[in-house]
Amino acid sequence: MSILTVYDVTGIQKFIFSSSKLKENFGGSLLVARVMEELLVNAVKQANSKAYTDWKNSPDFKMLTDHDADAEIVYIGGGNAYVAYKDKAAAMRTTKTFSKKVFEETYSLTVLSASVETDFEKDDYKIKMKELIKTMDKKKNEFIKTSPLKNISITKESSNLKPVVKKEKDEFLDTESIIKRNEFADNHDIFTEEFLTGQEYIFPKDFENMGQEAGENHIAVVHIDGNNMGKSIEKALENIKTFRDAVPKMRQISCNIAAQYRDSFRQLITFLISKIEDENSPIKKLKFSEENNKKCLPIRPVILNGDDTTFVCDARIAMCLTEKFLQIIDDKEIKPLGKTSACGGIAIIGSHFPFDKAYELAEECCASAKKTAKEYALAHKENVKSWFDFHIVYGGLTSDLQTIREKTYNVVDIPKIDNPKIKKYHLLNRPFIVTEKDQNNSFEKFAKTYEQFFGENTVWARSNLKELRNVMIQGRQATELYLKELKSRGKELADTYKEVNNGFFEEGITPFFDILEASDYFIDISDGRRV
Repeated sequence: MSILTVYDVTGIQKFIFSSSKLKENFGGSLLVARVMEELLVNAVKQANSKAYTDWKNSPDFKMLTDHDADAEIVYIGGGNAYVAYKDKAAAMRTTKTFSKKVFEETYSLTVLSASVETDFEKDDYKIKMKELIKTMDKKKNEFIKTSPLKNISITKESSNLKPVVKKEKDEFLDTESIIKRNEFADNHDIFTEEFLTGQEYIFPKDFENMGQEAGENHIAVVHIDGNNMGKSIEKALENIKTFRDAVPKMRQISCNIAAQYRDSFRQLITFLISKIEDENSPIKKLKFSEENNKKCLPIRPVILNGDDTTFVCDARIAMCLTEKFLQIIDDKEIKPLGKTSACGGIAIIGSHFPFDKAYELAEECCASAKKTAKEYALAHKENVKSWFDFHIVYGGLTSDLQTIREKTYNVVDIPKIDNPKIKKYHLLNRPFIVTEKDQNNSFEKFAKTYEQFFGENTVWARSNLKELRNVMIQGRQATELYLKELKSRGKELADTYKEVNNGFFEEGITPFFDILEASDYFIDISDGRRV
């Protein structure tokens, strides 16, 4: 009986982001990218006498016509790989070979696999895929992650809390760190070659070269993920039942999603360079380092995997880059899915903050944006649009995002906002929608109000704005008293937002605290729409 197998690699985020060294983070991401596209392909070839692995350029499901084939990669996408096997023996020997290759190359990543018996000629594609995913979910729930034994004949631990095997200059390195650094050394130019060929720019190798002046060490981790991709794919396949029809369609979808998101990142880089080369752009406030006579861009891609995109950049341009990327996605169509959208999360951190925690925070912000986007779409009876959320880390991070916001962004003299669908907080107007200008949650209004507070023509003193931020934390009554004092001196809040009374909407949320909190972490490098 033929076998359909799905492969999933666990511990990816921890593997990529476990270090505060950019070279290790990027080296880890390169290794993860190779796992499916290279290591799995090689394992399928090595373990089988006849196998089809060039799924991207093969419109047909060849195992339906070539009964001598032992294996065929169905498609790779969404972080998983699907492989068809002639029988259980082919599946087992390939999985064994693949798992060994992953361990040898990465040291700590683990391969999970699930299989179902399938008649590729007769079985319903969607039924079998649901059965396979259910089997994989069960395996994930039962899986217990192990780690290498520590401190056996070794007492020194690396910064990643793993046994040290080498000292390099003043650093003590573990096996995983060495593997990642070697990967970075061999392939650190891979994205520069893809996106910056012929340019005078390169992606930086260190966090310190992201655009900061001496003493400025804040960077941003930006995570972007497509909205409702699963539902969109399901809709595109709703009238398809056979493997013969479904496999070519899924290959097309997977390739098109990856191509469109990579092209969107290319357009983002083009936009960023245009701002750098514009003498009148406020991006000139950044400091641009040089390596090998080329200027370092204040951004570095870390993950470009289908609709899963993560990059690191100077904290001050993170919001505008996220806005632009989401707008680029919103303007595109992905065949045969049609128009799509995405949401983003931004974690603003010090450059030495634990990177895995920053990535988790960016994911939580993205999830927050997605939840708001879906509820907003449901309430307005429209398609889900593109939103993003951000969070600034001031010290350590001891709780999840919701707990932090519950403790930090509510005030004492306003009742908690009772919304069973979305958690809301008095001092947070975010997440922001990027495809609308007139909504009170629009990023457009955030940016315009920021300009009125902090722009060249502002009437506001920094001391006034700092005090306004402090009184808003105290609550509505303190804010009202301070605003009356300011009004007597000719200073009033911007009229950007509708239905604001003494700094707060009727439901008890202020749109101004976001702007005041982000004052040191925002430069508007928009493409001119807000001028």
